[in-house]
Amino acid sequence: MKLTKQDYGIGFRIVSVLCAALLGGMLWRIRGARGFGSMWGMFVVAAGFSLYAFSIFGERKKIQYALFPWLVILTGITAGGWGTLNSQMSGQLGASALFAGEEAIRIIDVNPWSGLFLMLCLGFGWMPFFAYFFGYYFSSRKYKFKELAIGVVVFYVAYNLFKATLSHLIVQQLCTDATRLFKEGLADRSLDTTPWGFVLKNLVSDSAAKKIPGGRNYYASVAAVSAALATGALCLYQRLKLKDKIASYITCAISGVVALAITIADIPMIAGAERALIKAPALHNFFKGSHLWSLWEYGTGFFIGLGVMTIFHMVHKKGKRKELYIKEAFPSIRGVPAIIYYSLVGLFAPLCLTIIRPLGLRLDRDEGVLAYAVIAGLGSVAFLVCLLIVWRNLCKEGPAGPIKTAFKKFSANAFIIYFLIVCFLYFFVGESAPILTSNYNYIIVMMIVSFFALMVLNLVVRKRSETA
Repeated sequence: MKLTKQDYGIGFRIVSVLCAALLGGMLWRIRGARGFGSMWGMFVVAAGFSLYAFSIFGERKKIQYALFPWLVILTGITAGGWGTLNSQMSGQLGASALFAGEEAIRIIDVNPWSGLFLMLCLGFGWMPFFAYFFGYYFSSRKYKFKELAIGVVVFYVAYNLFKATLSHLIVQQLCTDATRLFKEGLADRSLDTTPWGFVLKNLVSDSAAKKIPGGRNYYASVAAVSAALATGALCLYQRLKLKDKIASYITCAISGVVALAITIADIPMIAGAERALIKAPALHNFFKGSHLWSLWEYGTGFFIGLGVMTIFHMVHKKGKRKELYIKEAFPSIRGVPAIIYYSLVGLFAPLCLTIIRPLGLRLDRDEGVLAYAVIAGLGSVAFLVCLLIVWRNLCKEGPAGPIKTAFKKFSANAFIIYFLIVCFLYFFVGESAPILTSNYNYIIVMMIVSFFALMVLNLVVRKRSETA
């Protein structure tokens, strides 16, 4: 089939970028809602935003049905721990756990510049594989599957090496107040070890550190720095080993956008503090209340969508038509293995399980028998439907993919269905559903306005991308 590279005008680019910003804001806020969770919420963000991107740029062959689920899965599992980090630009830090004999959580003064450093690290290492896969997607170099997979190995090897070594030196030099707090916490628990030594003894899990004053923050700080350094190693792997300059730039640029987005969106939350790095009391007071956290989530996604879609348009404009024909790196599979893979991994995991699980957990506030009965029951039905679709297409229509529709058109159709279901779960399902509880605070109003604006803008985007 002859492929055509779309040349989008400035008007379309502006509309699609604005649509991406609204989408990112909504999905990132929803990922923090009850039932979605950190990693599972990121699966939703990755699936929804990727489908939207592919509905515009999906004519390339480099990511089709086989690699798409891995983009979603790998994006979700790298979600970082941010619980104590996003307050440090205020110049203060809570110990998270009680010191012996104290009845309130101890709060100490910290250098707000250390908070800025940690937030940038947190964002830069938050979704490295999303950046990595899209860097690969828009580059002109053909990858082998082994080369693509080695990048994942490079990140995790680098991450764990840095977590055990260099990251401690960086954190202890730049975050001295927070490090001292953890040292005092270890002494309070009569543990004769250093923060570094404690982490080495508990490298896999931070559950033990959460019980120690200052421990949760120290672990999160080391993890954030390690993920940022590992993302840098991933960029160097693409640039030096794979000699893919464009992909490495895209990976670095997307990671940089996330770093800036997650930091800028944090400003209203900390701007009212006396020792805040950026003081803007009027801004803080305007949004003051329990919804500042939700505003941070929405703002983070909004700026990520804005920046990432801008990058996509920039690299797409410079691409050449011959690049559309470069096939994906995933090895060709046929027969029963193909049916199983496309049913379970290709369709069910990224597009069904990621919404069935939140449905079950939102229906059952206690996350008990009802929740998992819903997940198991609907999950079984959904998997059988996926199996039937894939079996029919692979066995009767040929081995091109699990769906007869071209990937770009599939992405456009799947995006709108997936997005509407996610929004329905957020707005209407569960005790915390804002529409049912009539809880119309400014965040909910922002989400409702964003929804209708996005639906209108997406009609324009879809019509233009189909006729380009």
